[in-house]
Formats: sequence, structure tokens, C-alpha cells
Amino acid sequence: MVLASNGKLYGTTTIDGTAGGGNSYGTIYSYEISTSTYARLVAFSGTNSKNPESQLIQASNGRLYGVSTEGGTGDMGTLYSYNITSSAYTRLISFNQRSNGGDPSGSLFKASNGLIYGMTEFGGNNNYGVIFSINPATNAYTKLYDFPFATYAKGGLMQASNGKLYGMTKTGGANGYGTIFSYDYSTSTFTTVYSLAALTGWDPHGNLMQASNGKLYGMTRYGGAPNKGVIFSFDYSTSTYTDLFDFTGADNGERPTGSLIQASNGKLYGGTTIGGASGDGAIFSFNYTTLAFTKIMDCNSVNGNTIYGTPVIANDGKIYVSVAYSGTLAGGTIIQVNPATDTFSKVFNLNSTLHGYSAMGCLFKASNGKLYGTTYGFGANGKGTIFNFDVTTNTFTNLRNLEFPDAYNHVYSGFVETALTITTGSIADPICAGTTISVPYTIVGTYGQSNIFTTQLSDASGSFSNPVDIGSLLAVGSSTITATIPANTIPGEGYRVRVISSAPAVIGTSNPTLLTIRAFNKPFIIETMGNVAATTTITAHESANGFDNDSYTMTGTTDVRMVISLLLVIREQVAVQFIFVTNASRTFKFKE
Repeated sequence: MVLASNGKLYGTTTIDGTAGGGNSYGTIYSYEISTSTYARLVAFSGTNSKNPESQLIQASNGRLYGVSTEGGTGDMGTLYSYNITSSAYTRLISFNQRSNGGDPSGSLFKASNGLIYGMTEFGGNNNYGVIFSINPATNAYTKLYDFPFATYAKGGLMQASNGKLYGMTKTGGANGYGTIFSYDYSTSTFTTVYSLAALTGWDPHGNLMQASNGKLYGMTRYGGAPNKGVIFSFDYSTSTYTDLFDFTGADNGERPTGSLIQASNGKLYGGTTIGGASGDGAIFSFNYTTLAFTKIMDCNSVNGNTIYGTPVIANDGKIYVSVAYSGTLAGGTIIQVNPATDTFSKVFNLNSTLHGYSAMGCLFKASNGKLYGTTYGFGANGKGTIFNFDVTTNTFTNLRNLEFPDAYNHVYSGFVETALTITTGSIADPICAGTTISVPYTIVGTYGQSNIFTTQLSDASGSFSNPVDIGSLLAVGSSTITATIPANTIPGEGYRVRVISSAPAVIGTSNPTLLTIRAFNKPFIIETMGNVAATTTITAHESANGFDNDSYTMTGTTDVRMVISLLLVIREQVAVQFIFVTNASRTFKFKE
């Protein structure tokens, strides 16, 4: 049971007793210690939840939350809440209810519009998968397209030079063997551009890629004369599909799963899950101009067994491939391929406990030059790891031992790098020194829970060589910071403001326009009036140089002595009021 903020104990049962009707679905109940009062609050019906076996927790909003092993739509369990104030029960999620898609089986892809795109194999309105997008600025998920009945999506998406996204399905199409399709996100238009066939290739798993000749290239796990998979090209300008190479098994591998890449020598590189001399897969190159196929490495117990992911070209110009199993330390290997010679070397053996086991996804080259990937299992918690590999030192670093509730047991997955950015918004101008301002900012990327966003002020020329911190906010998302301009800030018209973060350290853009900062207390301006005659006007007195500060001019025709109050307008249209009570010699002080 859990002790809630109202002093009562709350718990669940897996069966609703006879007093409650005798069903087998369970309850939520409360128990008040001071009065020994038991109350049945919710009787689960099956649809709203069923047979909870876990403890309730109370969140910061005061509500209780729990999960059930069964019930809900699909009878695969639920996440629910209970409001102890209003006694309102709410089923929040039915597990396995995949209206937005389920079981993504390929890598994500970042398109030219900055959004991230991917596919799921199941779920959606038809339970045959969806195309979706993620906005990295807000982490907002949008379902874009529901694949039709009997059309399983497999793999990921890519963007061709015509701006459209292209992908493949493993079933569906005119022949039932899968399709190549395009999706135009500018018009939300899905088009099946080719239906795969049994003899020329079917059941694709990886992504398409666009080579330097403009054509798309990919692989299938089946098809071709031996029915062991093919390498194909697709010219989307003419909708022409060509089976270029048939895998045969022992000689060159079979059942390719990942995607192809193109190296600087123009050749395509990839790997297979089985086949080759030992039957454990192979790494190969393929020249699409001459149709020459070269087997570079046979997977085996020493080199590593089985390739699921896609090779990657690192900053050193070499190609790197993660091999899932075996190797000297039994956790898999990382293989380096030299495209100049089409030769390989094993650069790292994974230890199952220290590094994780079975890197079944794709390596990803990040902006820091390191390669990042995941393992399927083992590691300290038995659920795999996230790691990076430094190609300059051949150093493997285990970054995280995955555990519940992390996403774990990764297959076919790969990272996408989103630029961490902070954009500072517009600020009201002009500003007086010593006053507070509101600094809006928007972020892209994920920031740590301990992150602090800080507003910085430039010097009068807009330089941040020695910025001044003027406000901060503990936050992980876009917001507005309240900042204070220091009272001693030198007046100027070239100031800028920016926002930076601490975890991670990111320097944001400055505000769009230059800012004017005025002095908070300007020196008093002193005007001394001499003896004023009874009928001396302002104009007459000014003409006689009766005011010693000629930087400012008093104008008017009224008799100074007879005026009770006088409004004087000086530079920047600041109004100053003079009160004249006598014609005696007086000194008047005023400020802007």
C-alpha cells in the first residue's frame, strides 16, 4: 500500500471479492488508519483495467498512478490514474493499443526540414504500421500515414534529391511481395512507385540510399535466382527497377538486412546476416558501374558473426561495421574496412559484461567524430548498452548500461543527431539600466534535469568577449527568463542579449536586433536664471542668454514671472516641469 498526502492508505487487489460482486478484475481501495475504515473505490471492469499487480504511486499533482497486467483495449494492460480528491478514475493508456504505431524496426532519419521521420511495422488504424515525424524542438510526435491492410513497413526512410522521402514495405503492392514508395511531406502525398516481385527481390529490411549517379539502391532478403536476396537500383525519374546482383550463399553471403553506403571510390558497401564461407555472413563491396562484387570478409567466430546494421564512413575515410556475435571476447566485434584496398581488420572485441552483447543496430558518426551505437543485451544490467567508439584511438566507451524503464534490446536501430540550439527571441527596446526585461528563448534538443539557462548581456558594441550574466532559469525546455540590466551599464545603442545553457554547454544566438540602453540616473542639468523682470518672456530671456546651459533651449512667449507652471520639452521628448514662483534669481535642476 501507499500512504497518500491525505493520510489514507491506498492499494489494489487482483480480484474483486463477493461483497463487490465477485468478478475477477480487481479493485482500488483505501484504508483510513485512524478509524480503521476500508473503502472500495474502483471495481475494475476489464475494459478500464484488469488484475493490477503493482503498487500505486502518488505523483506531485496529488493523483495516484498504477498499471495493470491485463485489461484495456487489446487486454494487454493499462496505465491509469485515480484522483483522491474527486474520486475520478481515468484509464490513460491501453498497452498494445497502437493508434500511433508500434514496433519501429528501422533507423530514424532527419530530413532537410529539420524534422525526424520514421516508420513502424505495426500499429496505426490498420495495425500495419505508420509513417511518423518527430519535431526535435518540441519532441512532438505526429502520425502522418497509415499503411493499408497487409502492408508491413520495414526499415527506415531516406530523402532523395527531389525532396521526397522514400522507403520500402516487406509485403503489399500489386504482387504481395512488398513495395517501394514515396512520401511528399509538403503535400502529405503517399505514392507506391514500384511493386516488388518474387524473382527480382522481395522482403526488404534496410533503407534505400541515393548514389552519386542519382539512382536509389537497396537490398532485399529474398528473391533473385537462388532466392537469397538481391542488390537493386531504382530510377525514380523513370520508375525503373533493376535487379543488379543475386546473392548465392556460401560464395558471397545471403539475407542482407542493413543498408548500403557509397564510399569515395564510388563503390557500395554492405553486409549479410548469413552466408559466406562459414555461413555467418559477409562484408562486401559492389561496383554498380561494372557490376563487380567483392567479398571482403567472411564472418566467423574470430571476426564476429552476423551483420544486421549499416556500415558507416568515419572521419579517417575508413568504413566501420558492427558485427553482432562472437569475436575473441564473445560479445561481437567492430570491423574496419579500407576502401582503397577492400581489405579489413578487426579493431575491437566486445566483452559481453563490460561492453554489452550483440550490436545489432547501425553505427552512427556524430559531429565529434566518434561512432555511436547500441547493443542488444548483457552489460551490467543485462539489457544492453549505449556506447561510442573513437576511431583515432580504437577506444570503446560504455556510456550507459540500459535498464528498465530505458528503451532496451535494440535491433536495427541507430542514432540521429539533432543540433542542440538555443534561439533568443525579441526584446522590448529601448531599455533603462537597472530595470528588468523578459528574454524569451526556444531550444532544440534534450537538456539535462540540472540544466541552467543563463541570459548574458554584451558590451555596447554587441561583443560577447566579456559577457555579463543578468538572469538565469533552471529548466529543460523553451521558456522566458527574467533578467536585470545592471544599473551601471554604460548607455549605448549596440547591445545584444543571448541565452546559454549549462548541461550541456550550448551558446545560443543573440536577440535579432540591436538594443538601446539608457542611463538609469543621468547627471542633473543645471540652468541658472538671472534676475527676471516682471514682463520678461521666455524668448526674450533666452535671447539675452539668460540661461547659461546653451545645450538646451527654452521657448515660449508667456511672461515667466506670471506663469505658475511651464512645460519644457528637451531632447528625446522628455517632459520636464518648471515651477516659477518669483522673479528672484533661482537655479532650476532637472533630469531626463
